[in-house]
Amino acid sequence: MKWMQIGHGKKVGDYGFAVFITILKYVALKHGTTIVKIDR
Repeated sequence: MKWMQIGHGKKVGDYGFAVFITILKYVALKHGTTIVKIDR
């Protein structure tokens, strides 16, 4: 989560969860990894 604070200048808690997932997907694409969403 530290890279999220550095890259976007906000605490992760300031974002809604949907926005957090969107940013996470963007960063994953940028670094060549995938995000897999699973049920509880």
